Amino acid sequence: MNTTISNDRYTVTVSDKGAELQSFYDIKADIEYIWTGNPDIWKERSPLLFPIVGKQKDDYYEYEGEQYSMPMHGFAKECSFTRVLDNNILSYSLSSSDEI
Repeated sequence: MNTTISNDRYTVTVSDKGAELQSFYDIKADIEYIWTGNPDIWKERSPLLFPIVGKQKDDYYEYEGEQYSMPMHGFAKECSFTRVLDNNILSYSLSSSDEI
């Protein structure tokens, strides 16, 4: 689900999936600052890359002698974040779950 907030100058849209910024639009200047996500070129817009940027060797990392899988650019961009909208302030949280 996408959530949009705005004021007299800007409109911002964020997706619950990955807490990804979808749009940052300047109303007065009539400018969209975020890539629009053309799927023929690159479908994403502004993915949240956490806890790593890049790729782990062999797609895993090791911690205290145990191996754990880690996809390219981490796991956050694929997770469902919890949206909090309070007084036109939009924030997101991510908690431990079976998903992550």
